[in-house]
Order: sequence, then structure tokens, then C-alpha cells
Amino acid sequence: MTITPFAFLQRLLIRFGVFVPIDLSIDKANLGGREYGRIRCTDECCLGENSGCGHASQKINLSKTDEMPRFFFLPSLLGPGEPTEVWTYKTSDSWKTTLCHSILFPDGVPPGLMERITAAVLSDIYFATGPNTRNHNHHGGAATTQLIPQSLNREINHNRPNSEEQKLHVREILCWRAAFFLKIGMENMCPDGEIRESVVEIFCHLVDRESHLCVASESMGVGMRRLILSAKGQVGDGGKKIWNGGHKIVFRAVKRVMRGYGGLEFEKQIICPECLQKKPVSQASTFEFNQIRSVTLNGDETMRCQCGHLVDAILLTGFF
Repeated sequence: MTITPFAFLQRLLIRFGVFVPIDLSIDKANLGGREYGRIRCTDECCLGENSGCGHASQKINLSKTDEMPRFFFLPSLLGPGEPTEVWTYKTSDSWKTTLCHSILFPDGVPPGLMERITAAVLSDIYFATGPNTRNHNHHGGAATTQLIPQSLNREINHNRPNSEEQKLHVREILCWRAAFFLKIGMENMCPDGEIRESVVEIFCHLVDRESHLCVASESMGVGMRRLILSAKGQVGDGGKKIWNGGHKIVFRAVKRVMRGYGGLEFEKQIICPECLQKKPVSQASTFEFNQIRSVTLNGDETMRCQCGHLVDAILLTGFF
């Protein structure tokens, strides 16, 4: 197989997260303050079947999965804008909950951390939610063009829903320099044969204790920062629809990036979802991640936070 220098460079930039493939057929995408998303041409030139404007053919090309990605996002070029009212930890629906994982940095954050996380997450989402041909060749085997590392390819395939009855669709992508928001829908086949969609909203941001979106900020000292990953969705069945609906993909992408920082001091914590719902988020209780993991592996199903809330351990960890 021959490859041009341009194609080689393109794949190299994808491999190292400089270029992030983006599917512009999603409903809404705001990358660095600029609106992208599904092409909705209302010009008269597109109303006829034989229109020559080229818009319709461009839309068809976007759905082709046997070609190299045509649109890319560069996290390094994001502007300094901040999310305003895109997220709240509270929910008025009793069947919803908000899961929240935090990485506390006591001595500062390495440069470029959020850029690397955004690139890793969006790449994983792109490859995991697209058709199988993004990761496989036409004969059903592993793709011969290594756009991503083999270890990442295995992880992405592991993140895919096991059943063809469950399919993920990205509805929204909003990105800032220190935050991103995703809305992902997952199709579920009901016992009566009806297909219903569950929606998961995911928000990840890097903040200091002065931010109104910073959880457990009252327990933070001066100079500390938090990387906060939150997901909101259906609470039933141990939050399985939240984890399988995209949160697990994002969680593992963040974990993979953090593994690349050897010697960096940080603390992994989980925020009590009951505290997020019933108390000011600045006063929310935290669990040490390894503590909850040990409790879950020992067979215990619940834990109590410092405020006395009884919490489902499986809901917090996703260890089904």
C-alpha cells in the first residue's frame, strides 16, 4: 500500500492528538466560539434534486466512512472563552442523577493538560460512536491504517456497546480552552420492540476554588485546582445508562491521559451525588476513589458520605 507524504503527515497528526477528527453531521457543535454542525442549507439552489450548488453532495460525503476523516478540530487553537450557563449539578427530575469525579491538583496543573484531555476525549468519541468501518476494514478485520494506537483501538472497541441494539449518537459538542460539554444519545431496544433514546450530558472542566462550578471548594487550599468530570442521566440500574451512554468512554480517556504524567501529584476523588443535589456544591462531600473501589470489590453495595447520605457504590464507579 502506497501512501503520500500528505496522508502520512495527516495520520501522524491524528495519532498524536494534534488533529482531532470531527463528524459535522451532529446536531450542534461549537468549537472555540464558532458554530459548526449538521448542514442545513435553505438556499434556493438546494431545493431542486439536480441543484448544482454542491451543498447536497458535501453532506453526502460527510457520511462516508470508508474515507479518511475530512474535518478536524485543533484543541490548541481554542480561545480563552469560559462556559457561562451550560451546566448545573442539580436536576429537577427524580429519575436523573449527576455523577461527578474529580482530580485534585495540590501544587498546580501541568501545561497543556486540558488540551490533551480534550483531544483524547473527542478522538475516542469520534471513533467509538461512528460506524464499525472507522475501526475495521471491509473484510471485518482490524484496520490496516493506524490512525490511533493499537492499545487505544482495543480500548475504544471495548467501550462500544456490546449489542447492536444500543447505538451512540453525539448530539452536541461545545468546547472551550478549559472545558467541554457533550450531549450523547443512546438507542435502547425495549422489550416491546420499540426503540427509545436515553440522553447523557457530560461536562468536563478545569477550575480553581473561586469558580462557582468548583465542587468541594471549601476543602481546597490556595493554589489548588480541580479537573472535574460530571455526567447527568438516568439513575436506574446503578446508572448503567450513564456509564454505557458515553461517560465510560470519557472517563477512560481522561484516565489514559493522566497515566502519561509520571511523578505528577494528584488525588482522585468522587463527589457524593446526594450532596450535589441537596447542598451547595462548594460543601459537597468527597470519597477517595480507591476507597470506593475497594468497597465495591469486597461486595459492599452502599457507602455513607460525611454528611450521612447513603450512596450506591456501583453507581459511582461503574463496576457492574
